[in-house]
Amino acid sequence: NQHTFIRDTHSIVLCEGLYLLHEDQDNNWNRKLFKEQFDFSIYINANLDDCINKLKIRNKCIPGYTEEEIDIRCDIVDRENALSVIKCKDSAEYVVDSVVSRLDD
Repeated sequence: NQHTFIRDTHSIVLCEGLYLLHEDQDNNWNRKLFKEQFDFSIYINANLDDCINKLKIRNKCIPGYTEEEIDIRCDIVDRENALSVIKCKDSAEYVVDSVVSRLDD
């Protein structure tokens, strides 16, 4: 609990996360609750392969896993989760293309 949000003090809070717009397979995700918690949502389109490759590098610091295990997890689990979230991107109020992806071209 190092960080505390106080609505009367903080006018803007940014929340980043792949699963914020995610709907589960059974559509148990509660859109109403999401809309009550967030005033505005943005989905950033990015090249999935680039994201997975960056994730493989970032996750190498997770203790208890070999580099090969991280690569396999990213390719199988994280890629599948990302594909599932991509289907939900229209839940966001605004969809934009990643500037990073355009700069890498």
